[in-house]
Amino acid sequence: MLTAVLACTVLITTSKVSTLADSNETVLNIRTPTINQAQRLALGLHRSLAALRGWIVLGKEQFQKERASAWSEDIEPALARLKELAPRWIVEENRTRLKAIDDAQDDLRKTQQAIEDVAQTPGNVPSLKILQLEAAPEADVLIAKLTELIDLEKKEEATGERK
Repeated sequence: MLTAVLACTVLITTSKVSTLADSNETVLNIRTPTINQAQRLALGLHRSLAALRGWIVLGKEQFQKERASAWSEDIEPALARLKELAPRWIVEENRTRLKAIDDAQDDLRKTQQAIEDVAQTPGNVPSLKILQLEAAPEADVLIAKLTELIDLEKKEEATGERK
């Protein structure tokens, strides 16, 4: 009887250890890398959006480079790794979500590029357009007239009456 109980205990323990090993393998080799890559993808998206905002507001070239870097260093590698992991995922809905994310990333990239292309153009900022097309030519005329007046004044004699 004691041998039967011992054998039963060994079988149950072996079965539970095997189940635990499978769970451990799933967590270490599937879920943890998936979470890491999903976080990397989210970080890359936030990084690219922040760089785009910097370009829109400040117009410095470093923000264009930063946005491109976010795509090449974070977003694309994270998506590629998630695609590698996806066949081993247990929940089918997660694969569907990844497909939707993959489809949307092309649109996001194109939209960001379109925004970047127009963000610093005069037509995008009406005040710059007015400045360049209307105010600047008027300012050139005013500066030319003021320079002409200054030159005329220089030729005149500095008398007490004129002062």
